[in-house]
Amino acid sequence: NYRRAASIREAGLEVDRTNVPLNTHMAADFEGMAESMRQTGDLVHAIQMQAKAVETLEQISRASSNNTTLREFLAEATNRLGTFRQAEGDPSAALETYRQAHQIFLELLAADPKNSLAKSNFGFSDNGIAGSLTALGKPASALEVFREAIDTFESMSPSTSSNRYCRSGLASAYSGMG
Repeated sequence: NYRRAASIREAGLEVDRTNVPLNTHMAADFEGMAESMRQTGDLVHAIQMQAKAVETLEQISRASSNNTTLREFLAEATNRLGTFRQAEGDPSAALETYRQAHQIFLELLAADPKNSLAKSNFGFSDNGIAGSLTALGKPASALEVFREAIDTFESMSPSTSSNRYCRSGLASAYSGMG
């Protein structure tokens, strides 16, 4: 279904390559295909498809550099690519990818410190970075990054919030630290 949707959107993009809604939906189709491939254990193709999603979002994000929604989509897609690379057993590539996402989340937070989505995703990218550092045999560096993730999630009051997204991020950071 994702392939079919992508082929339909591709026809629309042949008319206008700069169409932002079509491109964002195309990137989502690529992500859907990537997730489906990941679920079947085909990480090689999942990574390739997720990379296409990131590439698509990079192109439209560059063209609309002030669009924070597109930047958020790009950072989330990049972070997911890091997760796939980590699952494939390539912590070096995962680390680089997580750091790219982390930088975008940091920029989003600098522009709007109240952006709770960027803040929680900043914490999740910290967890990814720290996990990659751990896999690379750098526990001291990982520990510092896990602490940053904990600080980020704690600042969002997960102990009093019903937001399970933040609570799971905090739990993952503590677990990784352990």
